[in-house]
Amino acid sequence: MASVIFAVGPQNAMLIRQGLRREHPLLIAGIFTLCDFLLIRFGVIGVGHYVGKTLWLRAIMIYGGAGFLFWFAGKAFYAAWRGGQNLSSAEMPCRGSLIAAALAVSLLNPGAIIDTVVVIGSVASKYSLDRAIAFGFGAQAFSTVFFFSIAVFTRHLAPALNNPQVWRMIDVCVGLITLWIGLHLIFFAF
Repeated sequence: MASVIFAVGPQNAMLIRQGLRREHPLLIAGIFTLCDFLLIRFGVIGVGHYVGKTLWLRAIMIYGGAGFLFWFAGKAFYAAWRGGQNLSSAEMPCRGSLIAAALAVSLLNPGAIIDTVVVIGSVASKYSLDRAIAFGFGAQAFSTVFFFSIAVFTRHLAPALNNPQVWRMIDVCVGLITLWIGLHLIFFAF
């Protein structure tokens, strides 16, 4: 299950960026963790199974999620094209904007929803209720350690990554990965 959380998508990209900039990374990790708790709980109680069986709801999630991923990829490509950013020149968004963005990349992100609600929920459905709940707690514990580890340790990478060319490469990679996930979602979800 850990391999599901390791995919570099909007959540991890945002947390890495905020950690490198030292802009409230623990707050962002906390929001991601709480959202994962909620989504994993939904998966454990069977919401993912219902969504998978309801064709119209599944279609809304797939196409809406792909749209979100394409928007996020476009934002990353635009940042790469605009270039010229490093850790010190980047605008510092207000705390409210960061919170709203963290909630959006957690609760509107199809990758996060599929990983937590559908995949973790599918695995949990194979267990008895008490074991499914224990499995859900284990997934939540891993998610917590993962997000807070990124938040704490990315600041150590800041000196090496404080270069506009590195930021351009990071933005291009995030854009390509997110675009690929969105295309994969559309072409292989049904």
